[in-house]
Amino acid sequence: MASEGQALNVPVLLAGYRFSPNNDDLIVYYLKRKILGQQLPADVITTTDVYASSPDKLPLDDFKGGVANEWFFFSTRSKDDNIIALDGGYYAIDPEGAGPITWEGKVVGYVKTLNFYQGSSPNGTETEWMVEEFRVNPEFVPINNNRSTQEKIENLVACKISRVQPEPEWDTTTKPKESKQEEDLGDGYLKSSGDNSRYIMHDLAHFVSELTLEWSHNFDDSRSERDELQVIDSLRPHQSLEKLSVTTYGGTVFPPWIGDPSFTKMVELKLYDCLKVTITGILPILRQYLSINALDEVKEVSAETN
Repeated sequence: MASEGQALNVPVLLAGYRFSPNNDDLIVYYLKRKILGQQLPADVITTTDVYASSPDKLPLDDFKGGVANEWFFFSTRSKDDNIIALDGGYYAIDPEGAGPITWEGKVVGYVKTLNFYQGSSPNGTETEWMVEEFRVNPEFVPINNNRSTQEKIENLVACKISRVQPEPEWDTTTKPKESKQEEDLGDGYLKSSGDNSRYIMHDLAHFVSELTLEWSHNFDDSRSERDELQVIDSLRPHQSLEKLSVTTYGGTVFPPWIGDPSFTKMVELKLYDCLKVTITGILPILRQYLSINALDEVKEVSAETN
């Protein structure tokens, strides 16, 4: 058994899982437990001084198992100054990126956002790098007159480093050979004449709440199971996804992210006329309901309820 102040660690994430927690989960299940020396759900967040260098020079490779362009570290809390000067640049606080973090109706912590600029303040050039710094609410952590715990509450934070990419664009120069042209159907739809597929993303922002994927209803020899699997796998949304609908998908399997239990916000999954799919074990991760229509080759659908 670990002594007080010594954290118990568990193996890194299992294959196929990605680490991208909600803000409240990061504070409740990781930062608070780190402060108290308790076991973490997964040993994926290392400790480094985030503000010792520019973000591109941090040991980003030490963080494994996350989603693209996101890295998490425990770090010493930043200074309260609006500007933090570094070699070759500086961090500046974004006033709109600060606020409380709530969990089960309680304020469990706070977040502030810092954008990284190249050059010298106040004439630097904003880059694509940003840091979200999470600190725990002292009232949420039992201190019990422990000075070490008090110091950690004051100084230890969890940082999410992001490299913000430009808005996605449909690149007509890299289409598959069989795809001749794409037609704008309006309301966000794109139809490709070559692969007989069409799909809609209701919101192309980082946090997509609803995603609808729809292919042609014509299951002929022109369709490629491999290509359709690549398409649906490349459209993996953020774990904040709440509703997913897939219609007339022609692959034999779904990508790993469909049914991934890390999608804790999911309340609706609809699968229509996915005639070739064998699907197992999706029901246990859903909160409310699942709609399945015409999965002709389903071999097992199981669910457990308390």
